[in-house]
Amino acid sequence: MPTLWIKYWIKRIYFFGFSHRCNACGSFLRKWQWHGQNTPLHFQYDMLGSGKRRCLCPICHSIDRERLILLYLEELNKTDVIRKARILHIAPEKSVMNWFSRHSTREYIKGDFFTDGYAYDHDTMHLNLEELPFDNGSFDLVLCSHVLEHVINIEKAMTELSRVSDRSVRILLMVPLALNLAETIEGGAGDTNEFRTEHFGQFDHVRLFGADFPQWLEAHGWFVECWSPSSKASCKWGTSREVIWTASKKKINAVDG
Repeated sequence: MPTLWIKYWIKRIYFFGFSHRCNACGSFLRKWQWHGQNTPLHFQYDMLGSGKRRCLCPICHSIDRERLILLYLEELNKTDVIRKARILHIAPEKSVMNWFSRHSTREYIKGDFFTDGYAYDHDTMHLNLEELPFDNGSFDLVLCSHVLEHVINIEKAMTELSRVSDRSVRILLMVPLALNLAETIEGGAGDTNEFRTEHFGQFDHVRLFGADFPQWLEAHGWFVECWSPSSKASCKWGTSREVIWTASKKKINAVDG
């Protein structure tokens, strides 16, 4: 244990600086560490939300998309949205779970599709997005980051998300996005891991979302907004070029950028 503490403080001292700030652990940092890896798709399509980039906090290991979600939640928390919300957190990130543990909510449920080789918190439910075990209109806020690219029957999943969402719902969506791809490319259940890696960027991805993603959401009956912080805030908090897509059943007030 003393050795771990020594290593921890050496790391904090080494990375200390005022160029960046991690909103997951509060650390002041002079730089982020590298995270992810590039594939030919990243250069071909100018990918958002994946690839090799400096975005890893060396202290708590949060990454860009987690800190972006935290920025958005902090804006929502300036109103009563969080305190009154019934929240469904799909594929929950540790830093975001920790944030919710420090803030009052009406209800907070977290769930994931359990997969061999991964560890899950004892209070995380096994969830299949294509068949959610909740009543109609159960949630006011849904977090679903980097999930939709994994779901085989996406139409059924979108129907289920709509069913369990209240009329005033706000769904926070993030996906790997190919900016230079005009239309989303869909795969099939029988695709091999090698095919998926080559065409979708990862062995367990079954589609590659293109620049038509907001129109794709609108076609499923959602009002769609794109949210990201200012370039200055993005640099400070290390959110890279990530964006959050908010899907709602009716137009809602945007949060500040």
